Amino acid sequence: MSGRIHIGNDRPPFLRPNRVVSLVPSLTELLFDLESGDTLVGRTKFCVHPKPDLERISVIGGTKNPRLEKILRLKPDLVLANKEENREEDISTLVDGGCQVWVTDVDHIQENIQLAQALGDLLEKEAPALRIAESFRTSIASIRELVPIEEEIRVLYLIWKGPYMAAGSDTYINSVLSHCGLINVTADLGDAGLRYPEITAEMIPDLDIDVVLLSSEPFPFKAKHQSEIYATFGKSSVIVDGEAFSWYGSRLLKTIPFIQDTVQNIKEIAR
Repeated sequence: MSGRIHIGNDRPPFLRPNRVVSLVPSLTELLFDLESGDTLVGRTKFCVHPKPDLERISVIGGTKNPRLEKILRLKPDLVLANKEENREEDISTLVDGGCQVWVTDVDHIQENIQLAQALGDLLEKEAPALRIAESFRTSIASIRELVPIEEEIRVLYLIWKGPYMAAGSDTYINSVLSHCGLINVTADLGDAGLRYPEITAEMIPDLDIDVVLLSSEPFPFKAKHQSEIYATFGKSSVIVDGEAFSWYGSRLLKTIPFIQDTVQNIKEIAR
C-alpha cells in the first residue's frame, strides 16, 4: 500500500499522528517543544536536542543514510523530512512502503512561524504552537538590523573545507545573516540559485570580505583552522555555532543571545 507525500511548510492533509519518525534534527527538537515528544518513535543519530528525552528513542541512522527497513518496521503514521537534508530516493522508498511523509522546505527565517503553527495544528497542539510563533516574531525582531545598513559588513560563511564551500543564495543561513544586517558575499555568486558554491583562491579578491565565519557544522571548524583561513583568505575569522545559524525551528529561540554576541564580535573585528 502506497503512502502519501506533502511538500511545503503548510499543514499537510494528514490525520493527527501518534507515531512519528523524524529525519531532521531541528524538527525533532521542535516536536518536543510543541509538547509532542511522546509521539516520537524514531530519530536520526544527529538528533541531539533535547538530549535526556532522546535516549529512549530508536536511532534509525543518519539524515542522508537512514535505515529504511527499520523505519518501516516502526510503522510510523508520519515521517518528518526536509527537502535539503534528506534524499529524494529515501523519501520515495518510504512513501512506497506506506508512510505519510511531510517534506519541509525552510529557506527563510520567517518560515519558522508558519512551520511551528502548521506542525502544532497537525499535532493538535495549538496553544504551544501559538506561544512558539509569538516567540519567533519577538526573536526575529530582536536580531533584525543588528548591523546598521551604512556599516555594510561583508562576511563569508564557510560550511566545508576540502574544498572550501560557503552558504550562498536561497539558504536558511543566508536569511539569518541578512536579518542580522550582515552582507553575505556569496549570496549572488555566479549563476542564480547557487546554494553552496565552492570557493577557490582565485575568487577571493573579488569577494571583498571583511570577516570569515567558520561554522561548527557540517565541517567541524575549530580555532586551529583560523590561522589557515588567514593564510588563505587574508582575513580574520570567527568560529560560529552552526546550530544557531542553520537550524530552523525552535533552536533559533535558544540561540538568540549567541547570535547577538557573535554579531557584536564580527563588528569589532570588521572595524
